[in-house]
Amino acid sequence: MTCFLIADRRYSLLSGMGAALYGGRWNSVGSEMLYTSLTFAGAILEKLVHTNTGSISQTQAWIRLEVPSSLPIHAFEEDDISDWLSDQAGCRNYGDKWLISGASVGLIVPSIIGRPHEMNLLLNPKHPGFGEILTSEPAAVDWDPRLFSR
Repeated sequence: MTCFLIADRRYSLLSGMGAALYGGRWNSVGSEMLYTSLTFAGAILEKLVHTNTGSISQTQAWIRLEVPSSLPIHAFEEDDISDWLSDQAGCRNYGDKWLISGASVGLIVPSIIGRPHEMNLLLNPKHPGFGEILTSEPAAVDWDPRLFSR
């Protein structure tokens, strides 16, 4: 399975520490997780929604990750959490439990900004199979200036 990550290249792109420092929809502060998207456009949208309007750090880089089909991946089902769109605490609890279980290297979840068509793949950097994931070399994101000119 192919996925894409956009993150600040001043830090380790594969550590999951950004999510651990700030928490997110699917993890609590202190829980290391990688938020990736199944499309490059989805990764762009996810980065933009969490960025101040009008600017973005020029230290952002993207990488392509290839998760071998031999590694287990779990898929979130919308009925796993009633009212999952507004229940952020429930989503964090679900993601934290998934991380702790170690049952799979990845968890497919809907992209809130790209729903119902875009999906994200959360990755557990502490899963024993995580080292089998292949990554491209980091490359600078070529941001279209029109994204920031409104």
